[in-house]
Amino acid sequence: MTTAADILAAGNYSLVILTPEGKKYAFRGRGVTDLYSVYRKSPEILVGSDIADKVIGYGAALLMVAGNVNSVFSPIISRDAAMLFEKNNVRYTAGRIVNHIINRNGTGRCPLESRLIPMKNRSIAEQLIEIDSFVTNLWLNKS
Repeated sequence: MTTAADILAAGNYSLVILTPEGKKYAFRGRGVTDLYSVYRKSPEILVGSDIADKVIGYGAALLMVAGNVNSVFSPIISRDAAMLFEKNNVRYTAGRIVNHIINRNGTGRCPLESRLIPMKNRSIAEQLIEIDSFVTNLWLNKS
């Protein structure tokens, strides 16, 4: 049986989603944008799915929890993401758990984690609004 983790490694993907029905979705985008797009446009894909993601920070974990995924694998998961999975009974496997996800420049913490960590005691809905704002600003700044 091929797992999401196997597909992630073999295809050099950044995100793989295997649905309970056996459908496979694989992406090569950066950050949370592919996961965010699936969550916003086709959230039913996430329900009960097994996910493998190259790096999972708190923002990605929040989208996975809100999407009601079944299980998660990543070579790297932040401590806050792991705690969110545990709190919400999402099974996860990590190659290693790190204190936080580093930004692309290697100069500090991931900007999405930086925005969300101070809000982690708020409702998931409030935190998802912050992710909406973050991703919208990313897309607007690319134009």
